Order: sequence, then structure tokens, then C-alpha cells
Amino acid sequence: MPHGMRLVGVISIVAMAAFTWFVLLTPLSEFWPAASVLSVGSLALFIWTVRTTRDAGFALAFAGAQSPKLLTIGPFRYIRHPFYTAYLIFWLGTFFATSSSLSLSGFIVLLVCYVLAAREEERIMSRGQLAAEYAAYASQTGMFLPRRS
Repeated sequence: MPHGMRLVGVISIVAMAAFTWFVLLTPLSEFWPAASVLSVGSLALFIWTVRTTRDAGFALAFAGAQSPKLLTIGPFRYIRHPFYTAYLIFWLGTFFATSSSLSLSGFIVLLVCYVLAAREEERIMSRGQLAAEYAAYASQTGMFLPRRS
């Protein structure tokens, strides 16, 4: 497993432990319904992305390897990095559930990690055999959020 992916895993575990601690020891914030919606949306996007990529042979984050093909179906039709988007939606939901600065800090740190991972993946794609195809795709598709038409 790449070192960057291990680091993100450790940060995620620490953030999840902090979130669990807040949920168990403090009352949920008044925004917990929004957190629930974000969690369900995150899970739905994650499952959709897993189903879309199941047989694609994608490289792990921070692996420094190019994916063997460019996917432009499923969630990739709308955003270039739906896995990272799903994770970010989840972590944003933890902030809404707790309204704690620690949850917000976890979201921000993980946002930086996912942006770095996405930029590295895009750098690799822009230099590989799919560079022209990827450039056209990237010009029409948002990194983490869909682009307006």
C-alpha cells in the first residue's frame, strides 16, 4: 500500500475516532438531519463508484501508476474523482453532526489529502498514453463537483 494512502488511512481512523467520541459523549448538533442526508448520499455515491470501477483495474491512490483506461460512465460522467467526493461528503457530514472544530479540522486535513491525491493522479494521466483523451474529459468535467452546463 502506498505511503500516502496509509497516511490518509491513519488520519481517517483518528477522525472517525474523534467523531465517534463526540457522538457518544455530546448531544448531536441541530444539523444532524443534514448529516444524515450527507451520509446516505456519500454511501450512495461510493457504491455507485465501486460498481462502475469494479472491473476497471484502477490504481490505488498515491501509487504513482496510471489507470489502464479512462472511465466516463457512471459517476465519472459528472465528476473526475467520485471516490474522493464520496469521502468528502461523509467527512462534511461528520462536521454537521457534531459542529465541532475537531470534525471541521478532520474534514479540512482530509480535503487537502484528497486534493493532493487527485492532482497527482491527474498529473500522471496528463503525461500518459491517455493524455489527450483525459484533457478533453477534464475540460468538461469537474474535479469533485459537477460543472455547470
